[in-house]
Amino acid sequence: MFTVPITELITKRTSWRSYNGESLNEKHRKQINEFIESDLGTPFGSKPWFTILDRETNKKLGTYGFISGAKRFIVGTAQDTPMGIEDYAYALEKIILYATQIGLGTCWIGGIYDKKGFNDAMGQAGKIPALTPLGYPKDRRTAAKLIRWAAGSKNRKPWSELFFNEDLTVLTEDKAGQYATALEMVRLAPSASNGQPWRFFREDDKLHLHVEPRKGYGSMNRLDMGIAMNHLELTLAEQGIKGKWVIEQRETPVKTPYVATWIKAKS
Repeated sequence: MFTVPITELITKRTSWRSYNGESLNEKHRKQINEFIESDLGTPFGSKPWFTILDRETNKKLGTYGFISGAKRFIVGTAQDTPMGIEDYAYALEKIILYATQIGLGTCWIGGIYDKKGFNDAMGQAGKIPALTPLGYPKDRRTAAKLIRWAAGSKNRKPWSELFFNEDLTVLTEDKAGQYATALEMVRLAPSASNGQPWRFFREDDKLHLHVEPRKGYGSMNRLDMGIAMNHLELTLAEQGIKGKWVIEQRETPVKTPYVATWIKAKS
């Protein structure tokens, strides 16, 4: 599945809006199709459905000028379950990280696209929570510069605004111990308008995920939660730290709504 460290892929991934118009070569087409059809292992067990749409055969696939030059898009539908949107985002981010590994460009799109055109082309009932173009970036020579910009701290909130102890004091990177790298990978995750609405509260070997409400973002906040879950769990798993996501009956004085909890597996 992944042959490159997850931390490297998360750091390397960036949002590409311009593509060179080339069709995917046969090797990349086969790799991405096989990955999409594999078990994507969602946190809450729902099974989102994905497919690749071709703009050459579906002329109505429009993104209102937000994306240029892309001929392929990965789209899908989420199952109608309480955590279906979060599972969808978790799975799509895993696909995006795999696409990054094999040298393809992507970009999360949560609302700026012709919904009717994509739904008609998809050929399956259900709302598309988000999608991504898939292809070769237009100017790869600028990739290194863009990667450094995407992973830089200037466009990301500091730890002091995102991660906390259970007593509501700030969880610093040096005190996070075995969870430090995974939380840093959450900090670097993409989110709608780069809002980073996730908030984590550490309680021993539990990491409680909360969401900072943002008016008008609705399901996009839920997508951001799924992306955060993905980065946390994949990074920890790569470090040999196993655990699972659960939903607890949680009482807390914080105002940010509770979403879910990652619990470390007992040795």
